[in-house]
Amino acid sequence: GEGGVLGSGGEEVLPLLVVDQLPPIMVGLFIAIVLSAIMSTADSLLVLASSSVVRDLFQKVYHPERSDDELIVASRLATGALGAVALAVALAVALTQEDRTIFWFAIFGWSGIAATFCPTMILSLAWDGFTRNAAIVSMITGAVSVPLFKFGVPLLPGIGWAFGALEELPPSFFCALCAGIVASWLDPGGRARLRGMLDEPGEER
Repeated sequence: GEGGVLGSGGEEVLPLLVVDQLPPIMVGLFIAIVLSAIMSTADSLLVLASSSVVRDLFQKVYHPERSDDELIVASRLATGALGAVALAVALAVALTQEDRTIFWFAIFGWSGIAATFCPTMILSLAWDGFTRNAAIVSMITGAVSVPLFKFGVPLLPGIGWAFGALEELPPSFFCALCAGIVASWLDPGGRARLRGMLDEPGEER
């Protein structure tokens, strides 16, 4: 109705309310609380991401012989690199898409996480024929599909309007699920290894 707040202006309602209705000391406290929550979440996610890259990929897959000191250096480098990439993405979107809100970033990010990992988790729990290579294919498909269905597919003539009106998560999730199933069917070596591991429960997967 008249006087309503639409679009990205909705994010300014709470700050304006605080500035207009609270004394200066409470405004400062409010800003400190918000900034501390942002910094706490950001550094926790950066540490988690860098630990996953260094421990789960760099150490376990490629360099299990590396010492703790070398892994610490690698973790610091990974944290700095991931932080720089995240900052670059945020600045690029903020400069090119001024109407994007914090809520948009949150929904887009969680859609990417869900499409990347949920199909793999579901297939690994529900289907014994799901292989390791298929899990990798499914996760890559989910991660690529989210920005594709968000920015690319809606521009296609004929069908773009339908995907433009649809959230990016459902088609991305479906693509990742199908990719995992098809990749498992096309991976006879993986199925054979899986059957052998099911016959010998003590063997490492």
